[in-house]
Amino acid sequence: MHGALAEIERFCVARGGATWLIGAALSQADITVSCAFTFLREALRPVDVVARYPRLSAQADRCEALPAFRNTHLPFFTPGSQ
Repeated sequence: MHGALAEIERFCVARGGATWLIGAALSQADITVSCAFTFLREALRPVDVVARYPRLSAQADRCEALPAFRNTHLPFFTPGSQ
């Protein structure tokens, strides 16, 4: 997992200040990466993936701030815990 996250982090760094991963508009790459990272960040607490992958975390935050993400996000929960 950390190998893959590190590669995406390096890609985000290489993109500099670009808002989206590929091109100038939101793409499936942004959606997929953001959904996966948000899941990991919520499911792996207390492991701090945010500090280890700051650019990737910022990318996920940009997507999560969009209305379509905010309106459909369900926080992670462990099955049977509710």
